[in-house]
Amino acid sequence: MTTYLLVGQVQPVAGSYDTVNLYVNPSNPDDPGPPSATITAPSGLTTLSHAFIRTAFLDGGDAHVLDEWRVGRDYGSVVGSLRNALAILPASVPGAAPTLRWSASLPAVVLESSNTLAPGSWELVTGPFILVAGDWTYPVPIAPETPRRYYRLRR
Repeated sequence: MTTYLLVGQVQPVAGSYDTVNLYVNPSNPDDPGPPSATITAPSGLTTLSHAFIRTAFLDGGDAHVLDEWRVGRDYGSVVGSLRNALAILPASVPGAAPTLRWSASLPAVVLESSNTLAPGSWELVTGPFILVAGDWTYPVPIAPETPRRYYRLRR
């Protein structure tokens, strides 16, 4: 079985939905690059309220499985962009540690930290991570002897 990530983008042109771009397995979660296929035609549509998938010419034994369908206002909201994905929650009481938070629905991400922004200096953070309402959280260790740390999510 082969798995594909298909991202469709419907763009309004001159007040109606006239351009559809299809991206097959885009590699960059922030920018899909050029589309794999594009169709531009006068649709006359001014709103979209239904979507469907159509298959044709299936041979015996062929199967298509749709395991997830996402609709969003931009590319990053559909594919799970890491841009602005990591939030810092302030400490709930004085003297407590702040907490990092990111969506558990982001596929294949790891939390890394470094005491400098230099390339090659990032280290994997192994936790403890706590799942709270669909988000991973990580309490940032704070101690006088702990140097300043930078954190990032990486695929």
